[in-house]
Amino acid sequence: MGSGEAMQDILDSHLEPAVFSPASDAYLTLLNDAWLSAPGHSAPLAPHSDSVVISPVVIAMWKPMAEAMAEFGVLVSVPSVAEPPDASVIRNLLSLWTRIHQLP
Repeated sequence: MGSGEAMQDILDSHLEPAVFSPASDAYLTLLNDAWLSAPGHSAPLAPHSDSVVISPVVIAMWKPMAEAMAEFGVLVSVPSVAEPPDASVIRNLLSLWTRIHQLP
């Protein structure tokens, strides 16, 4: 079950977890916003607190896929395993992702 599904099940009263640890803090904001928009709810269901675990963002793909992205005008350098990508690589990947999802 993904974080979004768990969040919805909590809101629908199908789950009553003692702990909710979503993949992103954004789900806590969504959960609380939905909870507070319902009649009779005046306090957040999941107040924000310190993170227990912080996960790194990992962007990975096969080298041929990275090379094929040049057809969309996005050049992706293939960094070594030990070197994290610089901000321009991340911007290029996000730009491509946005353009791909806008295709018909």
